Amino acid sequence: MNKLFCICLLLLLPALPCRSAVLVNSVSSLVNAVNAANGGGDKTILIADGYYPLNGSYLRITADGVSVTSASGKRNLVTLDGNYQTTEIFQIVASNVTIANLTLQEAFYHPIHVMAAADHDVINTVIRNVHIIDPGQQAIKINQDGAQNHSANSGLIEGCLIELTDSGRQQVWDINSSCYTGGIDAHHAASWTIRDNEIRGF
Repeated sequence: MNKLFCICLLLLLPALPCRSAVLVNSVSSLVNAVNAANGGGDKTILIADGYYPLNGSYLRITADGVSVTSASGKRNLVTLDGNYQTTEIFQIVASNVTIANLTLQEAFYHPIHVMAAADHDVINTVIRNVHIIDPGQQAIKINQDGAQNHSANSGLIEGCLIELTDSGRQQVWDINSSCYTGGIDAHHAASWTIRDNEIRGF
């Protein structure tokens, strides 16, 4: 096959689909972007550098293949703050979801909660280079569905810093009337890889 024929053949081929991304710079645009991704919109959400007081808003991901990350790739430049009003910052009930390069702090319960759905397993969650500060309960929670028929399996947690400060420790007690907390807590879960993380203060 000569070179000219190859070039002509390539020109006749349909263009490959490109994965688009949406850049957000406010709490409302972030919530809207997650909701749009759940409905079939852009699956990659880039968060501009800044401080984002959620104050009750939370991000529930129900569509497969969604990624949420800082636009800069630097976790210290993007902070999502639950201010102990947001129950869970990220709720993940879909497969192939990535949360990366962010700081999450002061969720009333879990900053990241990965949950199997009532009718299917959730697989291949990736949590990478996330700094979690002062969760009200567990920092990363992984659960089966309520009927225990489905599980959240085969995920990856790597390069994360999970910490509880003195002030956060008091909040745990105030919220739970006990020391009900921890860095990573998984139930009915299999084949997770957890590596190169630092968990301190618990």
